[in-house]
Amino acid sequence: MATATAIGWPFVGRHAEVEQVTDALVAGHLDAVLLTGASGVGKSRLARECLAEAESRGHPVAHVAATASASAVPLSALAPLLPAQVQLADPHQLFEAVRHRLREQTGGRRFVLAVDDVDLLDTVSLALLQFLLADGSLFVIATQRTESQVPDALDSRWRDGRALRLRLDSLERRSVETLLHFALGGPVSAAASEALWQASQGNVLYLRELVSCGQRDGTLVCADGTWRLTGPLTGSAGVVEMVSRRLHALTPGHRAVLELLALCEPLGVDDLLAHAPMDVLADLEEQGLVQVREDGRRQDLTLVHPLHAQALQRAMPRLRARSLLLTQADRIEAYGARRSGDPLRLASWRLDATGTADPDLLARAAHLARFAHDLPRTARLAEAALRHGPDPAVGLLLGAALHEQARYVDAERAFAAAAGVAGGPPLLRLAVTRALNLLHGLRDVAGADACLADVRAQVPPDHPALAAVEALLLNETDTDSALRRLGDEPADEHHDLSRVLWLRTQATLLVDAGRVVDAVAGAERGVGLHQRLDHRMVVSHPATQLTVLGEALLRQGRLDEATQAVRRGLRLAVGDGVDSLIGVFSAQLGALALLRGRVATAERHFREALAQLRGTGRPAALGGALSGLIVSLAWQGVPAPDDPLDDSERDLVTPAARAWALAGAGQQREARQELLAGAATALGRGRRGLAVELLHDAVRLGDQDAARQLLTVSGVQGQLAAARVGHARAVLDRDPEALAAEARAFEACGADLFAAEALVTAADLHRSAGRPRQAALCANQAAALAARCEGARTPGLLTSSAQQPLTAREREIALLVAGGQSSRSIAETLVISVRTVDNHLQSIYAKCGVNSRSGLAEMIGPVGRARAGEDGGA
Repeated sequence: MATATAIGWPFVGRHAEVEQVTDALVAGHLDAVLLTGASGVGKSRLARECLAEAESRGHPVAHVAATASASAVPLSALAPLLPAQVQLADPHQLFEAVRHRLREQTGGRRFVLAVDDVDLLDTVSLALLQFLLADGSLFVIATQRTESQVPDALDSRWRDGRALRLRLDSLERRSVETLLHFALGGPVSAAASEALWQASQGNVLYLRELVSCGQRDGTLVCADGTWRLTGPLTGSAGVVEMVSRRLHALTPGHRAVLELLALCEPLGVDDLLAHAPMDVLADLEEQGLVQVREDGRRQDLTLVHPLHAQALQRAMPRLRARSLLLTQADRIEAYGARRSGDPLRLASWRLDATGTADPDLLARAAHLARFAHDLPRTARLAEAALRHGPDPAVGLLLGAALHEQARYVDAERAFAAAAGVAGGPPLLRLAVTRALNLLHGLRDVAGADACLADVRAQVPPDHPALAAVEALLLNETDTDSALRRLGDEPADEHHDLSRVLWLRTQATLLVDAGRVVDAVAGAERGVGLHQRLDHRMVVSHPATQLTVLGEALLRQGRLDEATQAVRRGLRLAVGDGVDSLIGVFSAQLGALALLRGRVATAERHFREALAQLRGTGRPAALGGALSGLIVSLAWQGVPAPDDPLDDSERDLVTPAARAWALAGAGQQREARQELLAGAATALGRGRRGLAVELLHDAVRLGDQDAARQLLTVSGVQGQLAAARVGHARAVLDRDPEALAAEARAFEACGADLFAAEALVTAADLHRSAGRPRQAALCANQAAALAARCEGARTPGLLTSSAQQPLTAREREIALLVAGGQSSRSIAETLVISVRTVDNHLQSIYAKCGVNSRSGLAEMIGPVGRARAGEDGGA
């Protein structure tokens, strides 16, 4: 994978256009294709790809580029078509000589010529093209910018039905994501992909410049196998130069309008008419530089491309920008600043112009920015307001904006400063928001509890917001106690803001308690209530509700609905720049893929989550992503990540991840012990849902005691948990029919890997009982399910290729052999004799149809192949 620079820019998103041009070439009745579009959309690249396709079909080809300077010398751009010895003074002789040369070269096929910027060709070159097109010996693929005049030589062919015109728009968002992945040689985080899409708007040339600039200045880096941003994108000098070329022909009046929009957009048409006549605005729209946006009965104008604004701002003298901003602010104030968004615009303009503004205006603007969920602007305006003096409400606003941008340390500083002067109505909300930042962002449980001290003295203990936060703190050690502290659902008279937090907390606790059906119902109500609020001044972003809903649906086994909720939340978080949630949603997508058995997809999502979370913090979510990556690698038969973990990260790894890392290394006994210990801890803390998952993992590793314990766990809801318990019961009963039934239950949930493993065990039991037909049926069904699992190689699938089932001891020895251990080393590990190991090994060879250690390692998968060379004994 690339780690420093883009490895190349592949051809993406235009294959349908290549087919259209190729069809036109093959059709015979067309002799030209004109590709139009704005600069940078990929016209020249498309022409080259079409030329390559024509050449692959046996057509002679050539590619030329017309330029303004070359047009001063007739025919210079078409030099590849001209014979070596020809008199340029006689056009008729020249044209005939060129036609004769083309016919000699083509062998009956048309010569295909690609011409970039055909509108810049000189008149003699255009006349030659028209002559050759009429003769039928030439097929032209020409590119032209949208705003240029189509040459008559091609326009007349189009009017006569002899030419095809294709307008290229910018690439769609999905094509941009694909292009970035291939160009950078690896996955790109959702936040980076969104930022590059928004900045480039699908213009390939701009996109390439943005990526190149980001790599040079360290804004775009590859971390944990995923490309991510470390800061805001900035346009390079190359981008500014490209935009300048695009705007160089504008009159001063046209440019003045664009400069004003670059600083103050959106602006109403009536506002702009005070600066320029309507024909100037209409001309800018026709050139594709501005666009009209309807806002009720008002029409606003904005720049079409965000990079145009950035380039115009960078090129503008500072004092001119100041003058434009202040003039526009004075104009809005003179009209009374009647629109709801005017305070935000006025404060932003005056702050940009002078570095300050009226503190009350800044505070109102910060609230409006928070309402629009413009987090960077909220923080900037709030910081400017606080420079005039302390204000607890503005401090709360600043801390909340910093928290959602995953700047948890800065958020705590803002909250602490606000708490020093706090009093009155903001006290409860400030304490609650600060506590949640300490708990979720900094993992400081004691600090979170301490900041509630003043609130406890002033707020009734049954207040839903206070109860919710204290319940979350208790949930760190005891979920049952946390649910008791949370109490009953608050009455409708309580403020909706507190009810949103209470419902989200309840759903979180119910998920941990294993009551996922109840959790889904509560989470859905919380999502609906949050959406109905008049504003977003809640403890957290609305997408936070979807993290809980997605988790509850996942644990229940409703994977399709969980995926929809998580993807919806990710879109909201990315769109609003909520860095604190982007990594959480990526990790949830990894968990969903893992549960489906899509192990490679899960790895990709977990790596993306790690790249995001390592850059922003959030320990609990970081631990989930890191643990998910370890498990996804183990289920692929790949060793745990090589990159070293510091002590803080090592402490975040879950028991399931530690166990699967051990199992992947062939230490199944230790893995089962880790899972049983983790399940006991989970049960002691009231987290029965987690206990069921850990015990089921132990069952998948062949632990009979775990199966018996799993049957004793009560109160866990959902079809997925029911299938896990049914699987354990079928294993204990050695009932292949019951195993097949539970496999169907797993498959109905979407858990294909669990279903495949259950069928493998069923096949083994049928085979042992002398029922080969039933065994073959189960084995075939298992193979079909395993084929969906992207090469998963778990111990539960190990016997799928064996003619007879391996015993638990044989499976353990097989994995150790595949890991490269010698018979002596295995004997010491398992405390048995070397002869016993060798006897087991011969039985394993016979059952698996192999005759060597290397053959066994190859059958088991990548771990065996990677470590086969380390074998130290026979």
